[in-house]
Amino acid sequence: MHIDQSSPKYLAPIDVVFQHLETEEHPMTCTSVWTFKTPLDECLVTKEFCNLVDNYPKFRQCIHSRGSFKMPEWVDSPDFKLENHLHFVNLTGGTKEDVAAFGAERFVKLDPAMPLWNAYVINDLKDGGSALIVQAHHALSDGIGFLCCTLSLTSARDMKFSSKKASKVKKPASVQEFLVSMYLLFCQLCLLLLHVVQLSLWELRQLFQTHLILRKSLPLNPKEDVFKKSMSWSEPVDLEDVKLLRRRYNCTVNDILTTILTLAIRNYLSERSLLHDKTFRFLIPISVRRAGDLSLSNQVGGSSLFVPIESSDPSKLLSSIQHNMHFAKNSVEPLASCKLLAQFSYLPQSWYIPVCSWYAKQYNGVFTNIPGPQQPLRFAGQEIDDYVVYPPQTGPGGLGMGVISYNNKVVISVLTDETEAAPQLAKGIAEQFKLEFDRILNDAKLSQ
Repeated sequence: MHIDQSSPKYLAPIDVVFQHLETEEHPMTCTSVWTFKTPLDECLVTKEFCNLVDNYPKFRQCIHSRGSFKMPEWVDSPDFKLENHLHFVNLTGGTKEDVAAFGAERFVKLDPAMPLWNAYVINDLKDGGSALIVQAHHALSDGIGFLCCTLSLTSARDMKFSSKKASKVKKPASVQEFLVSMYLLFCQLCLLLLHVVQLSLWELRQLFQTHLILRKSLPLNPKEDVFKKSMSWSEPVDLEDVKLLRRRYNCTVNDILTTILTLAIRNYLSERSLLHDKTFRFLIPISVRRAGDLSLSNQVGGSSLFVPIESSDPSKLLSSIQHNMHFAKNSVEPLASCKLLAQFSYLPQSWYIPVCSWYAKQYNGVFTNIPGPQQPLRFAGQEIDDYVVYPPQTGPGGLGMGVISYNNKVVISVLTDETEAAPQLAKGIAEQFKLEFDRILNDAKLSQ
């Protein structure tokens, strides 16, 4: 795995926006959780994080303001000590739920005068297990950058990838083959033109929906309501079972997982009479990185996914999600949103933060899907059992939902603001996800 030891001197414009969007009630922190069946050695863990700090300078740097109309810069923290960021704790007899609660309690706004990350090594869990929680500010990087960065702590750093393909000798084309290729090219151009028209109409529809469809479920006023952060993750599902559903419904893995997660949220809210929306509105982060760019940086845009939820029929939901996901991945929305946010950073905070915050609060949640390694990895000599990721929430009351595939298992994670009206919200959605997945999988197997 290639490690880029260089670090930008100045924050990128979108880094600044992520820094400004943070509030006490809405930390802009990305979180990953690894669990292990055996204890972690303090010396080996410390050694790995020393290497991380050496290879990625942002982990020893803090943000220094240069005044108005100038981009802040990354500077080495004069008081940096690894022990201030790497913490070792014991959670005697702790379970998966205890680890999630521990992470939720520490999901707070990070000190901007310090390097923007913390890691917690939790030992003495039930059956001798352990866990690692890493929290880092979104100003450092997007999800792909964090994934590659944290994988450098593991055995994945020793893997080598090759993209070379055997060259093929081209034979001279005959006149007949040339005419056939011209006909196919003409058909492709016609299809491309049709797709451009469809995409333009979809973009126009997106623009109207953005202003018309506003979130009503799980309202939260941080100044008046009592709430706490809550984290949970589902029991793993087999990646082969997900692929079976993909083949059964002729769609992508992402379409299947988004459909089941939507049903899980709908079920939880409906059972408690908290479902007040007819359409869910999700923010889907989409990378705008160049091929091969795995740097620790923010190169991500977003697209809005509108999902009608009046029906609980999985086929109808899947059809809607599949249609919208296809256009979202091919639209200008991700790149345009990335460029627009970057331009906002040159304006005074008071001009754009209220607008951005209002729009963000209209989303039911953010849903990110990260493809992880499909072979078991080792960290500090121990094999990683569960691999879980959490994106920041869209705003107070919004859901932060992550999906990662690792070692042929798929896990969904949920970060929420838990209130008295919505008890065990994160855990409830995670449990509903597994129940819905098993139900749809059984139906698919019976129909074969």
